[in-house]
Amino acid sequence: MAAVYDRAPGRPYALTSESRWQTARPTLRWRPPSELWGQTFHVFVDGKPAGTTQSDSITLASPLTDGRHRWTVTTVDRRGQSAAMRTPRRIRIDGRAPRVRVAAAGRTVRVSARDAGGSGFKRLRVVWGDGTKASTKQTSAVRRYARGGRVTVVVRAVDQAGNVTRKRTTIGLG
Repeated sequence: MAAVYDRAPGRPYALTSESRWQTARPTLRWRPPSELWGQTFHVFVDGKPAGTTQSDSITLASPLTDGRHRWTVTTVDRRGQSAAMRTPRRIRIDGRAPRVRVAAAGRTVRVSARDAGGSGFKRLRVVWGDGTKASTKQTSAVRRYARGGRVTVVVRAVDQAGNVTRKRTTIGLG
C-alpha cells in the first residue's frame, strides 16, 4: 500500500517593490515557494487579473497608468491547492519618457532634457556629430563647434524608471 501526502503550496514572496520606479509595463518578480510537482502563478494588479505564468516573474501585457498600484501573486499547485501573498505589494509607475530639446544658435548647440513623469531624471548621453560624446547626470549639455557646416546630433535621455527618449537632429551651423 502506498500513499502520497501533498501539502498545500507555500506563499510566494514579492521581490519587486515600491522602492524603485517602474515603467508602464513593469516586470514583477517574486520568490516562489518550494513545490515538487510544479505550480502556476496568478498575478493580480489592483485586484484584477494581470496574467498567469509558471515562471517566477511576469512582464505585464497591458500598460499601467502613472502612480501607485497594488499587486499580488497566488500560487496554485497541480492538485488545485492555492496560497496567496500575505499582503499586496505596491509599485510606483512612471510611464512617460523624458522630453528632449535640441537648439542651435550660431555654432553653439544646446541640448536639454526634462523628466515628464515623477521618477526623476537619470542620465543624458549626447553624440555631437563631430566625433565627440558627452554623458552626464545633468539635464543639459552645450557644445560650441569650431567650424560651421551640418552636424547630426544624437541624444539619449533616461529617467529613473528606465523610460528612454532618443532624438536624432541634423543642424546647420552658422
